[in-house]
Amino acid sequence: MAGWTLPKSLALAAESRASITYMQDDGSERSESYAALYGRAQAIARHLSENGIGRGHRVALLIPEAEGFVPSLYGVALTGAAVVPLAPPAHLAQLEAALGAWQRMATTAEVTAILTTATLRPMLGSLVAACPTVQEIWAWDEAAANAGPFENQARPDENGLIQFTSGSTSHPKGVVLHHENLGANVEGITGPDGLDVREGDVGVSWLPLFHDMGLIGIVMGGIHARIPLVLMPSLLFLKRPNEWLRTITRHRATLSFAPNFAYELCVRRGAGHANNGIDLSTWRVAGCGSEPIRPETLELFTQTFADRGFRANAYLPCYGLAESTLAATFHALGTPWRFDTVCSKALREEQRAVPCEAGQENAVRLVSCGRPFPGHQVRIADSHDRPLPERSVGEILLRGPSVMQGYYKDARHSAEALRGGWLHTGDLGYVAEGELYVCGRKKDLIIVHGRNYHPQDLEWVASEVDGVRRGNVVAFCTADPNGGERVVLIAESRGRADAEAVAAEIRRRVQEASGLHLYDVRVLPKGAIPKTTSGKVQRGRLKARYESGQPLHVATEPRTVLRHLISSQWGYTKVAARRLASRFGGRNGRTGLEA
Repeated sequence: MAGWTLPKSLALAAESRASITYMQDDGSERSESYAALYGRAQAIARHLSENGIGRGHRVALLIPEAEGFVPSLYGVALTGAAVVPLAPPAHLAQLEAALGAWQRMATTAEVTAILTTATLRPMLGSLVAACPTVQEIWAWDEAAANAGPFENQARPDENGLIQFTSGSTSHPKGVVLHHENLGANVEGITGPDGLDVREGDVGVSWLPLFHDMGLIGIVMGGIHARIPLVLMPSLLFLKRPNEWLRTITRHRATLSFAPNFAYELCVRRGAGHANNGIDLSTWRVAGCGSEPIRPETLELFTQTFADRGFRANAYLPCYGLAESTLAATFHALGTPWRFDTVCSKALREEQRAVPCEAGQENAVRLVSCGRPFPGHQVRIADSHDRPLPERSVGEILLRGPSVMQGYYKDARHSAEALRGGWLHTGDLGYVAEGELYVCGRKKDLIIVHGRNYHPQDLEWVASEVDGVRRGNVVAFCTADPNGGERVVLIAESRGRADAEAVAAEIRRRVQEASGLHLYDVRVLPKGAIPKTTSGKVQRGRLKARYESGQPLHVATEPRTVLRHLISSQWGYTKVAARRLASRFGGRNGRTGLEA
């Protein structure tokens, strides 16, 4: 979109009567108009600008609450600086591990300053001290106290957002997005070929704002479309999934997105009296993406909530990734979601999606993720980047105005991902009748005796075993001493299940479904499988633990608040010394920030 910037979209929304509502952990709500939100963003921008932050800088946001995150997002953008979202820890016990991840990301993105909360700020001294580019850290509410107008400094062709990949297959990389990339994607999402957002629409979301689906799809998209938004705490949903459905009911919401696991969680905890008071008849678009979509989940959710007004044609399966800003393809709005029944044996042995009858041996169902947005293209290619015909499985390539600029100061990975004018996603899929079907990750593919097995297929089979936590199963390949391949499957147990009996049943079911012998099956306690901040399993990390002989379930002793505070205060002391040295070295005399 010509001339589109994040601040410009908020300024236009401020002229509307729409508002944003923030729900608290206790279920209480506070609303503010987009005009008031724009005023808070301007105040933050004034504070940042007066302290040397502007075009060419990168500001990290480490803010758990939406009420602070959203104005900070637009406040940073107003200065012309790029936003770098970081995932806050759910609990203090996770702070130790989080500090290491924040340090890597802040160092990679050359973060200049950090906006956080008054609670977290005293604990971040060690992080700031470890990142040589970080010169200051502020609590967002203190920054927002400097009220007054601020002129937009953002430009369409400059960095607006650096969002880090999930790190499910490797270390997170900083995806560089210009404002015009963001504008092209939110226009595709909200436009007539996407959600077709209209007057009367209301969006509800519990998705974390440091992740692209919640940040770009909901917040940026909703503000761009000038519709009311209701933002829930993510932890509130995880504790009480049906609170999501009750919020949709209470606000008569029409738009809401979630990964596959969220719909499944609502089903598991939504039986009987838990459904009382829920009315989903206004839910026009139920988006589903960010992870493999199971047709069984969509069917079960529909059956569970049909008597509460939910309609199956509300589903909108989609496909996307951080490197394409967010969304790449959408299912056709308001039409029944589609699935393709194909022969899993042909997928493995021929890399072809051969149609077969439901119930037939080796039959597997895949959900259509729809077609690309206007101005965007999808191609399926072989290992030599040559286009493949319909129903041939290969790597998914994307092209269009939503595609990233590259990875921040990472020329090697940027060149690997952006070749021949196409984004190489690393995902496997095929096209049938113009619609995209996703099969899995290229790097995760299991090859045994020349046959291809998608780990998701094995994981879904194992997830159906009693005693296994759905969505907490990982399959991967490891080399044997003779140069062959061994398939390993690791699952988390549910309740007090007998681990040996569960492992034996997993072996039997996988053998029956695929003919594949599992070399090793491990059934571990809840929480053993490492995950990214967006909830995706870290297959590569778990595989590395297994191959090195490390314990697969490591109990960590949380640091005390006191220890974090002592460490952080020493960190702030080092930062102060660094800042003094930089001042005498000829930098900005007021802030120590380079222009």
